[in-house]
Amino acid sequence: MSAIFCPRCGTQATAGQKFCNTCGSALPAGGGRTRPTAPAAVPAAPHARGLSFWWLVVPTALFAFLSRNPIQIGVATVIAAALWAAKSRQIPATASPAVRNLQPLVAFAPALQIAVVFVLLGGSLVVMVLLVAGVGAAIYYHRRVVDALEPWWQFQASIPAAARKPLAFAVPFVFGYYFGLNAGGQEWTYTLISVSVGIAIAFLILFTPPESMRPRKRA
Repeated sequence: MSAIFCPRCGTQATAGQKFCNTCGSALPAGGGRTRPTAPAAVPAAPHARGLSFWWLVVPTALFAFLSRNPIQIGVATVIAAALWAAKSRQIPATASPAVRNLQPLVAFAPALQIAVVFVLLGGSLVVMVLLVAGVGAAIYYHRRVVDALEPWWQFQASIPAAARKPLAFAVPFVFGYYFGLNAGGQEWTYTLISVSVGIAIAFLILFTPPESMRPRKRA
């Protein structure tokens, strides 16, 4: 059986793969496809690979176990289906550059199912909206964010590699412990805040962007 290629962007896929790792398009069943001579549309950025179907199934199943409320479970399921449909859509190549820049957000739409479960379980809607807006802005303006953090990347380089992993564990642990002590009946909200802060800190300590994403350094 010959190799399978994405009919939209031309990326080679492995046998049995259902979605393209580059643009997220559905792949045709079976093999025997030849590499297209030109992509049918402008492919999404490499970082816009999106999340798998399980990012919708698992949070909804956990919510069903914790809630046991048919109405709320129905709402979560409908929203999950809508997010999956949004994830499966591809922004046309004829759209404006500003609209095409939204492709990373569309690709990561299933992650919002976790936000839906959080809110339906009693978490703060305001906190959730702020976090989602912040993450969305970071994805949309990721190159500007990386550029603005250039002083941090310079400082990060001075941290010994052997110390990074212990710090990436210890600092979020301290934040989580602090938020846990001060939850005061808002456990869901404080848990989300502590997890979000912890992930952000660990990311900043462990991740170093490539030079191609650091215009200030290249200049």
